[in-house]
Amino acid sequence: MDALIRAAQSILKEPELKESLEFPRHVEELQAFRRSLEKQFRDSLRFYPRTALFQQLESQLDQEFERFRGGGRRLESYLEKAEVEDLKVGCQRVHQAVVELQALSAQMRAQEEEWKAEYGTGLGAELRFFITQTMQGHIPYQQCAQVLEKSLEASRQMEQAMGKVKPESESVSEVLDLCTVGLASLSRALQRGIQSLRMQHSWEIEERLNDLLEAAENLTTLHQQLMAALYPPVTCPRCGTEQPGERPVCSHCSARLPLAANAQLPPPPTPEARARFQAFAELDGKLDQWSSGQLEASALVAWIDQFRQRLIQGKRQMQADNKLDKRLKEVILEATEASESAMSNLKRVVLEGQDLDEVMEQVRAAEEKMDQARQLDLAHSTPNS
Repeated sequence: MDALIRAAQSILKEPELKESLEFPRHVEELQAFRRSLEKQFRDSLRFYPRTALFQQLESQLDQEFERFRGGGRRLESYLEKAEVEDLKVGCQRVHQAVVELQALSAQMRAQEEEWKAEYGTGLGAELRFFITQTMQGHIPYQQCAQVLEKSLEASRQMEQAMGKVKPESESVSEVLDLCTVGLASLSRALQRGIQSLRMQHSWEIEERLNDLLEAAENLTTLHQQLMAALYPPVTCPRCGTEQPGERPVCSHCSARLPLAANAQLPPPPTPEARARFQAFAELDGKLDQWSSGQLEASALVAWIDQFRQRLIQGKRQMQADNKLDKRLKEVILEATEASESAMSNLKRVVLEGQDLDEVMEQVRAAEEKMDQARQLDLAHSTPNS
């Protein structure tokens, strides 16, 4: 959004810059972001209307998405007809919509924290909510069945993932085994519950949902035990409140928490281990924050754009350098272009909400090319790689 506004301001002064500033690309990416964001909202509305505030804000959210769509249409019209008024109105509407959506999402996040305090976190907590709401008649059987099918898929994926884990701690291993058994039990209960809900066997639905509720509560308890084994509780040095060991800061006073005494530390790097490029290491951190919900997709995309700009600038400087060894220059340019392509694809995947696995292979391959270029650079004893 910021990049689009900056480009629009420049175009208003110098209209001929429209193509050189890649304004059509900015509009296309903005529209893709809006579609992805609205899809997430619609899915949440269909499957997760779990707080009264969410339902209260539905009309306001609809209004802002309509403003967003209208602004996007004016920007697309500008690309076709070059009418300055379309550019001004389009930017204004899109900007207003984004600001309002951010404010509304902040309200929903606050209520979400209250929801977590009541139901907990993780798959078990989600199921407890839906089962309870269904049993109280707030969620139709067919809608509940849809959610349970998604939960069954997630449960099976978690079973497979846990089967590949090899914990070093005996205490963690024991709890992990219990979690695996709990997930298997949950999967069976989910299958039976889905079948009863789909067949509308009212005489057995209540029994199946009670069994499922018990399995979900058991899994929630096991999850808490696993987290306690991985990250033992710590005491805040400032306010003295006991906090979960996985938290970096105190939830009461925001003081930085000490590392848990029994926390599993990563092994120290070996002498022969190569240092990673800072940008790629930072990217991993950004992706982890985004996956855990600590970083908005728009912020991640903005960081990717900055990385791409640095790559593009570096490539231009390299192309203009006539003193560099020809082979070394080719390798560095190839690595830079591979990295730039990987960042473009990663940005698209994030905006469209697609699976990251395939594009991350491309990112890792690009990082490897960068490392090879660095090693060749060191062999040539050139200081600037």
